[in-house]
Amino acid sequence: MEYINPILIFACLKEQLLNRLKQVEGCNCHERVRVTLIVAFIIWIRKEVFWTFAIGHFALGYLFGKGSSKLAHVKVNLPLLFAASVLPDVDLLLRFLMHRGPTHSILTITVLMLPFFFVYRKQAIPYFAALLSHILIGDFFTGGIQLFWPLSHSTFGALNFGVTSMPVAITEIALFLLTVPIMYKLGDLKTLLKPNNKNWALIVPLGAVLGPLFSLGRGQEGSLPILLIAPSLFYISLFAYAILIWLRAGYLKHLRVNKLIYRNLSFEKGNCGDKKSGNN
Repeated sequence: MEYINPILIFACLKEQLLNRLKQVEGCNCHERVRVTLIVAFIIWIRKEVFWTFAIGHFALGYLFGKGSSKLAHVKVNLPLLFAASVLPDVDLLLRFLMHRGPTHSILTITVLMLPFFFVYRKQAIPYFAALLSHILIGDFFTGGIQLFWPLSHSTFGALNFGVTSMPVAITEIALFLLTVPIMYKLGDLKTLLKPNNKNWALIVPLGAVLGPLFSLGRGQEGSLPILLIAPSLFYISLFAYAILIWLRAGYLKHLRVNKLIYRNLSFEKGNCGDKKSGNN
């Protein structure tokens, strides 16, 4: 069976990041470290073959996060919201953790969010809602989770549909078709395509949606249902383009700063020359 291989998309994004890395070499230490980490993440993520599907998590995280932000009357950062919607699945990267174990516990998430509530207060509500939507809706009905870890290692869930089952795929498609028009209506699609200093966070949801495509059509349990190909490509394009915009904006800012420094140095040299001429 033929399958869509996103390696070309990965290679293009990786090439852009490597070019950006060369441009900031020796100029901006923080920028260099950040781009290096992203490149390393892209190289590493290509080796992964088993992921849970992010399409439904994106939709649930956005709907609950955006809805709670309206109720709390706070603004929400979209890149961080999408990252939070799939963050519990970090246990797929941390091999010493059981999948759908500690990072899917409502107790763990609540405890880890307490410092953010203390610092940011109600501004943290949308991201907490996105995290809860992942475990209490997205994964609770597709195999279950260790909801009360570490107090209990029992798995709690309902319905227990497989993540590759047709009902789950149809549900994710429905959520996608519901969410995208809302994002367009509220102007959030345009917001994502504008330079934002938090766009780097989109590397997390980008990886979450890219992973399953590598097992597409290979007969593995984690292979992506055919219905989710189009939504996956949509989010890949959206997130990758937003990341590239962020990188380009950072590069242009770097050029402007260098130009300003050069002008100041030239001005100071000119003043020194005038002073020497006056003394003579």
